Amino acid sequence: MARHGAADMTSLPAKPIKLKNIATRMETYDALHGIATQDTTCSQQACLASVMNTQILRSGTPRAKDEILRHAKDFLEQYFGSVRRSISTSMETRWAQVQSEVETTGTYQLTETELVYGAKLAWRNSARCIGRIQWSKLQVNYTKVELQRSRKSSCK
Repeated sequence: MARHGAADMTSLPAKPIKLKNIATRMETYDALHGIATQDTTCSQQACLASVMNTQILRSGTPRAKDEILRHAKDFLEQYFGSVRRSISTSMETRWAQVQSEVETTGTYQLTETELVYGAKLAWRNSARCIGRIQWSKLQVNYTKVELQRSRKSSCK
């Protein structure tokens, strides 16, 4: 099967691809394929993204700082774009914080609102989940997060 992704961007169409559900005959358009950064096993004829591919799983090796920063910038652009503040001092300030934290520690912590958005985004992008159409209605329960924070602060 042909592989398409970041390395094969020249073969991908610039406009969204029309997708048709053969069972319901409903049509929709996919605009996200053009900005993919990872190779997929999909082709123009068939999409195998929902098939579990254990060869892609990571080896447990920590990611390089430049890779973390690339993914963080992409995530922050999506997050701030979703709240219609993609070009703002808030985004610039947050990006500077993330860069500093990654440079110092090799990682960074999400804010609570970024965490909620990230959870929703993960659900939306989960090819194996039939209920993902409801992704924007996800509610995050902070009980365990708050409990862990209070335990950490009491240990200091």
